Amino acid sequence: MRNPVFWTYLLSLVSPSSQATAYLPDSCDLVGDSDIYGIGLRLSYYLASFSAIIALFTGNKSSMKDCLKGINVISFAVLIILIKNTAEGGDNYPLLEWLVIFPMILFPSCLLIFLISYEHALVCGCFGIIYCVFGLLQPWVYFTKLHQGAKPECDPKYFIFVFIDLYNPHLVRFFKAISIIMCMMSAPALCFSLYGIWLGRKTDEELKEMDSGSKGLLLSGIDIDDVEGLSVAQIVAIVEYWNGKMMGLFGVCTVIVLIVWSEKTLKGNEVDLSSASLSGTSQLVPFLVGLFTFLSTASSCVRNRNRSRGSEAFGLGT
Repeated sequence: MRNPVFWTYLLSLVSPSSQATAYLPDSCDLVGDSDIYGIGLRLSYYLASFSAIIALFTGNKSSMKDCLKGINVISFAVLIILIKNTAEGGDNYPLLEWLVIFPMILFPSCLLIFLISYEHALVCGCFGIIYCVFGLLQPWVYFTKLHQGAKPECDPKYFIFVFIDLYNPHLVRFFKAISIIMCMMSAPALCFSLYGIWLGRKTDEELKEMDSGSKGLLLSGIDIDDVEGLSVAQIVAIVEYWNGKMMGLFGVCTVIVLIVWSEKTLKGNEVDLSSASLSGTSQLVPFLVGLFTFLSTASSCVRNRNRSRGSEAFGLGT
């Protein structure tokens, strides 16, 4: 059940929607694209995010990797539809689509802090490419598609703790500045992501051997020689343990905030998604992907709970 090919096949059973986000004729009522942010897809992202938090708290890297695999599959499909809707022009309203999706794609990047290693280079590289393409396209959206599909008489808004006019000059300048920064950061990150995919051609044994010769990202600022009586592996485990706890706590707060941002933005703009409910395959299948990921992660973490209990998990008592 952890094979991403299985999830890709499952998602291929979904019937695509032909409705991009757009205003109805002679109206300010918005009809949303359920293929991008339908209830099933949103729940899938949220469940995957909470799965990642559970994995962070328990230090279960295998589960974190599985979460990222599932997110990669869904994010790749969503990104393709986003680009398609934006490029088609016409009455499509891509700005709102990108703003709703952004928080959902943002959180999984936190996982990379704990997965960056030669052993996990391939899955991190795949996610990195998706995230980098998303970042590289931001100026295209905010400088050339800002008003596509908009209506002067309508009042779209975005929720950032409070509702803000989507075309508030200060907010627009902020979005444009962020889009440039994201584009500049994504370019070099794309090179590292491609390198990660290139490393995927090596065997697991070769990658683990490469990891064994490196202290790793989390120990880059620690002088191992100053820590007496502990092996490198034990120090790595301790640092990862406490970083996992802190990032897990940070993740809970972050996910809740991002969920509120997305849900409030959709509700504040009264986006109509009634045509796609969980009773249809287009929403049921992504929801099941997220649900199975969550249940699988929780089950895996429970089975390995003793490995995350203080110093005994690191073999310090032996």
